[in-house]
Amino acid sequence: MTEVLSEPQFQIFTHPKTGIKTGRIYFPALFLAEYHESIAQWLQRQEVIFCEA
Repeated sequence: MTEVLSEPQFQIFTHPKTGIKTGRIYFPALFLAEYHESIAQWLQRQEVIFCEA
């Protein structure tokens, strides 16, 4: 059976040699539908850095 997420989930990875931390955030569709304005504002914060790999 598939699990349906109702809240955001995140993963943080720490590189074993460099100690650099990277992360991922998963937003379920129903959560996005309800909180899309708040999420868009949060993602535009300068403290949030996106790196394309």
